[in-house]
Amino acid sequence: MAEQVVFGEVTKTPQRQTVRVRLTEWNGRRFVDVRLFVAPAAGNGDGEPVPTKKGLSLPPDEWRRLLPIIEQAVAAAEEATRET
Repeated sequence: MAEQVVFGEVTKTPQRQTVRVRLTEWNGRRFVDVRLFVAPAAGNGDGEPVPTKKGLSLPPDEWRRLLPIIEQAVAAAEEATRET
């Protein structure tokens, strides 16, 4: 897999930061990568968002184990928000 497949992105802030979910490959292994992208500095590049170090790249089996825990944390955060 020579190219990365982007599944989607969510705008994080008005400063044009986005969180992008993509499929990547490294050393022959595939990873699901969730990473913060930012707009390039003025005058640099072609205007395409640039990946930052802020993100998480894991093999699919590790995401499968992690997703239920993330869902529990989101539900707890939503519940705490409703209570305030």
